[in-house]
Amino acid sequence: MDGAKHRRRKAAAKRHLRLALQSFLPRFAIIGTAKDHDNQRAQEACAGIRADEIVIFDKAYVGFVHLRQLPRRGVFWVTRAKDNLDCRGEAAAA
Repeated sequence: MDGAKHRRRKAAAKRHLRLALQSFLPRFAIIGTAKDHDNQRAQEACAGIRADEIVIFDKAYVGFVHLRQLPRRGVFWVTRAKDNLDCRGEAAAA
């Protein structure tokens, strides 16, 4: 792929999928270069998610601004925590 230049001597492409849980078939896909971090594609991949749906994603997609927006839209989400995540809540930080 000509557009998949990642480094001087390497090339890579990434595929981000949104699956229908009823059929496990892709409902939406983004194919791009590997130079962008996964969390930059998370909002784009979740744009069509409706209220009461559940998003399950890898820890590379963790972006706190995006995670805050999902429940405000009525969307539930599940992910793994990064190893260096500081998960003290706002009350603990005060």
